[in-house]
Amino acid sequence: KRDGPGPEFFGENAFYVEDEKDTDEIASVMSDAVENTEKRKQIAQNAPKIVEKLNWHTHTEKFLEIIKNI
Repeated sequence: KRDGPGPEFFGENAFYVEDEKDTDEIASVMSDAVENTEKRKQIAQNAPKIVEKLNWHTHTEKFLEIIKNI
């Protein structure tokens, strides 16, 4: 979903389902994920940047910076 934490971390580097209860939408997004080779290449190329955003060290540093500023 674009209103959850996904876009914050993944931006355009993901295939999003807006309504997780809509099976037709899920099927459509899955089909897009299989067929859209350019987007899959983009996601693979950007994966190291995404992983860096999600690692514990990065989060710990951000958390400590917030705490220091309180």
